[in-house]
Amino acid sequence: MSKLMFLECVNLVGAPPKNYSDEKIYVSTGAVDCNSIDTSQLESVTFKNRPSRANLTVDEGDILFAKMQNTHKVLLVNKQTKEYLYSTGFFAVRPKKEFLTKECLFYLLNSPQFLIQKDKYCSGATQKAITVESLSKLMINVPKISDQGYAVNSLEIVSTLIEKRNQQLEKLDLLIKSNFNEMFVEYDLRNFKSNWAKIGDVAEVVGGSTPKTENYMFWGGPHFWITPAEINEDSFTIERTQRTLTDLGVKSCSLKLLPIGTVLLSSRAPIGKVAIAGIEMYCNQGFKNLICTKALNPIYAYYLLKFNSKFLNSLGRGATFKEISKSIVENILIPVPPIELQNNFARFVEQIEKSKLTIKQSLNQLQTLKKALMQKYFGGGNEITDYM
Repeated sequence: MSKLMFLECVNLVGAPPKNYSDEKIYVSTGAVDCNSIDTSQLESVTFKNRPSRANLTVDEGDILFAKMQNTHKVLLVNKQTKEYLYSTGFFAVRPKKEFLTKECLFYLLNSPQFLIQKDKYCSGATQKAITVESLSKLMINVPKISDQGYAVNSLEIVSTLIEKRNQQLEKLDLLIKSNFNEMFVEYDLRNFKSNWAKIGDVAEVVGGSTPKTENYMFWGGPHFWITPAEINEDSFTIERTQRTLTDLGVKSCSLKLLPIGTVLLSSRAPIGKVAIAGIEMYCNQGFKNLICTKALNPIYAYYLLKFNSKFLNSLGRGATFKEISKSIVENILIPVPPIELQNNFARFVEQIEKSKLTIKQSLNQLQTLKKALMQKYFGGGNEITDYM
């Protein structure tokens, strides 16, 4: 392995588009996700009406990476996408064959080690980005050209397995949604029916608060305390929280305990993230949670709200940032099927979640292996965990 200057190993490529009469497909940095192009984000432009940043044409085999700090977007150009028009928010590079294969360069640009180096040299007043001058200072670890084939093959095998695990999780999520659709035909909360119940009639809606952060006597105790930032699209049951409270912290805000099974619903920044409390906990002011009565199964309520996140967002009120109040949540009309039917669905979900847990454990192991391989082939230290 050799430590070399980045621009010693690659050529910067890409040219402004020549005048053209037909429409071109424009790819912004926002349209690239997970090393591929999100076709829903593409835009058709002509030479005259193209955005000012749509000013980069490349060739097959070139590799694009985003200039902005903390933005890890890399795209290998193929036969189809070489005809596209790209944003100047990308740098386009082509490997020098005596140093790098294009496949090895692709993985190098995807490595945490490269991202750390790139971010180190980013500059700018508002949005920090790396410049050509900064790229000339960037050093990279390059495997021997004779070793790059093996390195790429190892990384491709692991990457393929990671992709398969993610696809398996997606299919299981689709299976749950399909089963929900079949069992509960009418669940679009925008099209409410007269026989639906108000949430406030089948659940107690509970919010939370934040004890004074500067008072150390309120923090680090035995009581779990959650914020919306700890919930993502994949959250189901929450078994731990990032912060905890002392007895004094709980009393300082008169917080209400959320029992196991409470449906956690974020009410701002953003609205509509959901999870289920797998432990007793408290929460901050960014929630309007549902403590379900015997008429409402928490798993059914979780998916009902999850599948209606756009509707929940439409109920947001506020000038500076949107929020749904306790009163708004209590008055949302929802279908309440027979509890036996809800319980049947919940048992089905619990079985699927067991399968998902096994897949997630395998996925975590593969991601750890890929991180180790990246470190082996491209060098770096413990700081790589920030980007994996």
